Amino acid sequence: MKSDSDKRQLSCPLYNFIVKEGYIYCFSWKFNFCFVFDVVSGKIVEKQVMEEYPANAYMLFRLADAGDSIIAFPYIADYILKWDIHSTECTKVDLPASLSNNVGNRKFSAFALKGKEMFLFPADTDQICRFDCVTNEIREVFDIRKYLSEKNQLQDSFLFANGSYLFNDTVYLGCWGTNNIVSFDTHRNMVKLISAEGIGSGIRSICGNKNSIFVLSGDGELLIRNIEDNKEMVVKICGEGEEHWWNTGEERMFYYAGYVFAFAQKTELSKRIRILDGQVEDVFEEQSVSQMKHGDADTELLFGAFNQDQGIVYIYSTQGNIYWFDVVSREKTGDSCLEYDADELARWIKENAKSDNYMREDEYLYGLSDLMNRLLKAEKKMKHSLPWADAGKSIYLHTIKE
Repeated sequence: MKSDSDKRQLSCPLYNFIVKEGYIYCFSWKFNFCFVFDVVSGKIVEKQVMEEYPANAYMLFRLADAGDSIIAFPYIADYILKWDIHSTECTKVDLPASLSNNVGNRKFSAFALKGKEMFLFPADTDQICRFDCVTNEIREVFDIRKYLSEKNQLQDSFLFANGSYLFNDTVYLGCWGTNNIVSFDTHRNMVKLISAEGIGSGIRSICGNKNSIFVLSGDGELLIRNIEDNKEMVVKICGEGEEHWWNTGEERMFYYAGYVFAFAQKTELSKRIRILDGQVEDVFEEQSVSQMKHGDADTELLFGAFNQDQGIVYIYSTQGNIYWFDVVSREKTGDSCLEYDADELARWIKENAKSDNYMREDEYLYGLSDLMNRLLKAEKKMKHSLPWADAGKSIYLHTIKE
């Protein structure tokens, strides 16, 4: 029989989340659950199950705080989900038919909020969409793939990097596969392509402040670019041999109080860069990392959320522990442990797994639909250093109790 700590580690339901008014809002992107946790007690306050979508399939991607609502936009799902924080009502907004019919395609990879409007930028699909967060109207506004293909000879499928920056009604985004910045005029529905000459690899995350854009490259470099005069400065932020931790797709970047905060997939490597002089420091002190891991080097620490109003970053562990830090002082300001029953979570998953395309092997449960993708990703990350059998072990999603 597995211990409570084992079960907690293997079934932590968090992915990225939003902390708002003392509550954690989490839309699990693999499982079809929406959770609200009390951030201090760690107890579940609300839970919703999206029964029409099979568990263990990629459903919803990133979250946006739209004031009275938390909005989750789709990765391969065919709808947007909006959670009213006052009524706790979940509203499912179907995508236009041209998008929802693309079953299995990655729908969106980036977004930008402008007042009560949300702009969604495509992944494998073609159209930039505009979503009204009040009326729930969603419509296609610009075929960006066709434009970039015809005007700039970008033929291949592309993803936008994490993040965006809205400045003077223009959204700036980074291209995953190239060192290009894309600008989108939200008034005129016009697109421009800007080459970021200072970096040589693809863009992993982007943010900004006033007339400056901050771009994180896949080889661990930060580009600071002035929008008005196009001047650039590049700062190397990762140590030797650490580049692969800045090239995963899970990088995040935020501006706060004169610093850019860049979070790597290996959270303890995350950096803060002072814009005034390019000075690079660790976001977390070594002692803080050791305390979060409780002395266990195998414990994984993951980025959860960043409160840009208060300068607080939330980190969580695979055991279900949550820690929050003041990013300027680097002092821990709180911690809690999620309270949920791992057996009940496993039962929810099994009860709502309506697809027959699942298999059980010993005590492992995972979806065949994404097995090959995970194997290929594991193979690439480990640079062929492990045999396929070992790579397969590394991609099991969750262990559940019989």
